[in-house]
Amino acid sequence: MRIQKKISVLTIILILLISIELSAQSRIAVLYSEFSQKTFFSDANSYLNEFTAWEIFLMQNKINYKVIYDEDLVSGLEDDYDILVLPRYNTQSTEKYLVIKNFLLAGKSVLSANAFNSSLINSNTNELKDLFGITLKNEMFNNRLSLTQAVFQSPINSFKYSSEFLVSVKNENQYVDLKRFNLSNAGYILDTDESSEISSIVYGYNNSGKFLFIGFGLTNLIGGSKEYRNFELFLLDAIKWLDVDVSAFPYLTINKKEQIKLLFVQYNNAFNKNFIEVLKLNNFNPLIIIDETSRLDKNLFDKVSEENIVLDFRSIRDNNSMNIVDYLRSFESLNKISVKSVLISSDFTPLQITQLKEHGVDNFIFINKNISDAELKNDGSLFLFIDHHANTYFDKPIEIIYYIPKVDCDTDIENNFLTRLKNMVNDRTVFTSIAALRNKLNLERKIKVSVQNNQNVEITVRNDNPVEIKDIILFVKIRDFNIVTDRRKSVLNYSVDPENNMKKIFINGILPGSEEKIIFNSGRQ
Repeated sequence: MRIQKKISVLTIILILLISIELSAQSRIAVLYSEFSQKTFFSDANSYLNEFTAWEIFLMQNKINYKVIYDEDLVSGLEDDYDILVLPRYNTQSTEKYLVIKNFLLAGKSVLSANAFNSSLINSNTNELKDLFGITLKNEMFNNRLSLTQAVFQSPINSFKYSSEFLVSVKNENQYVDLKRFNLSNAGYILDTDESSEISSIVYGYNNSGKFLFIGFGLTNLIGGSKEYRNFELFLLDAIKWLDVDVSAFPYLTINKKEQIKLLFVQYNNAFNKNFIEVLKLNNFNPLIIIDETSRLDKNLFDKVSEENIVLDFRSIRDNNSMNIVDYLRSFESLNKISVKSVLISSDFTPLQITQLKEHGVDNFIFINKNISDAELKNDGSLFLFIDHHANTYFDKPIEIIYYIPKVDCDTDIENNFLTRLKNMVNDRTVFTSIAALRNKLNLERKIKVSVQNNQNVEITVRNDNPVEIKDIILFVKIRDFNIVTDRRKSVLNYSVDPENNMKKIFINGILPGSEEKIIFNSGRQ
């Protein structure tokens, strides 16, 4: 009976995609567990549908893999595979669990998708905590039919110019309690009182092995074809991160600094132009937020340039019956300025954003408690999403400081704030402008990186910009090598980023149309 069922499963998959030839030397293993199908899922088709969905995803994206079975979970699995995919896997025995644990501890990678579900029904089961340092938090969601997970830019999906996106999933999910452990998460569950403390997508390391934990399966996605494709693209980048193969991406610094901060100052009755001058002299580059109730001092622009003015549109949309562009024209005419940056709420319609673009607005800033990201669109518009909780390449790659001036006769608020700002400055920090951020993102789009992995690993960084690019950090995911050199065989120094464990190579500059080569020498003959 068992042999017949296994044959029927393989027959179904071969009929679906028989034209795809799988490599016998594949380094990705996908576990088909008959034990999990029988013991945990009352509907056998539920497991089979999920397993088949993963096969179709891998095949359609031309990713070589091999199906393994419960009996293949034996010592030495790490000698044959680099990535182990576990769709809805339920632990069969301590022996099988230890094979998975040793696979991870051997420096290999595990992708868990709605797996180890025994943790939901047996409080004595500690597989998730032992493997990934995860504690689940499910009781508060029992009455919800579905939930929305935000996915933002992070080391596991930083290999393309992606923006944040949302995925809607059935409430057959695992939710990680972020308060319990210091975990790296790729997004948050939205629409809950504890949004920033709960996620269904976390990633990290156990020893030198990497893991990606997803609390839902591909068949749990209910948001439509666009959401499904966005999630597929996320998975493709995540597999790159999990893979032991070499990968690299460039990061253009600003003034040789990689931790970017933006300082916003609210314009109100306590606004002090002289204090703004002090902030500028200390290189804090203040950006001034003006709302519709502000009466602008005619001498304001002696201290602040137009490009550092941000018009707050959040309350205008709800409280003003005037057309959004008509209001903008009126504001610009009254104050004799041209507005390039606006602060808006996330419920602005695409039509309203298009109207603002057509009027000449270039920069759109969203206060969003769940997502932090900066994206330069193909039409040149910048979308900046602000959330100080979000984790991406670095500690807080784009951190926002929001200062509201106040009058207090007993406290020197301005001096205290200036001291606080100075304490934020280190050799990796830069307070920058929106214009400088736009320029950085625009130049990064035309920095091309290619990897050639032969006896040694040779990474080529090409500058397709019409101008020289300077002060680039090349992030490289690589394991075994002896020394790093350039094309002239000069030895290069490198450091390791604490957030993503990638090697960091600093490149002084690349002329337009030119390239730089970084060589990781293996020492092999």
